[in-house]
Amino acid sequence: MRRNYLVLVFSLGFLTVLSSAQVDLSPGVVRLSLIQGDVSVQRGDTGDWTAAAVNQPLVGGDRISTGANSKTELQLDHANVLRLGNNSQAKIATVERGPNQRSQVQVQIGQGIAYYTVFKDSEAEVEIDTPNAAIRPISKDGVYRVEVTGFETQVIVRAGAVDLATPQGNTRVKMGQTSNVIALVKADGQYYYASKEVKVTLGGCGG
Repeated sequence: MRRNYLVLVFSLGFLTVLSSAQVDLSPGVVRLSLIQGDVSVQRGDTGDWTAAAVNQPLVGGDRISTGANSKTELQLDHANVLRLGNNSQAKIATVERGPNQRSQVQVQIGQGIAYYTVFKDSEAEVEIDTPNAAIRPISKDGVYRVEVTGFETQVIVRAGAVDLATPQGNTRVKMGQTSNVIALVKADGQYYYASKEVKVTLGGCGG
């Protein structure tokens, strides 16, 4: 019996994530600003995997993968940074300038851990997707941790707020509020879920 799990955990935490390298970003381009260990890139137009390079541009359709004991940092624009931990995979689904002249970026996390930081001067519209959730930050600044393990997605909100879309509907989560942990299970072609309230407390999660 195949099961899909969606688990959401929200907590307060220490808020400091700085980009390790500032690069000049052109519209429609994401750049790799940090590489540590084994990091590879697959071009969407060729399908070839090659070793990643610092300041390498990525566009829609490109994929990035990290190996064991490896990590990388992607500058989505001047005020949005995404870090991937070891054994992680991500795809740049969309990166473009919208009709309102704001950057529109969609990143899909296939597996592993991603740390996403929004700085105060951000005007970009960013969406982080996993196999069973869409995460849309709604704060001008924030820090979020997204972990994908098989069919389980865990989201930790350390600062800011997000709109979270799942097969069950949408939820808005703000830092410091009481939220639900939702387990979404697919069994025999049908979805089942159970929820549990979690009290967010200073310094970590409660339950």
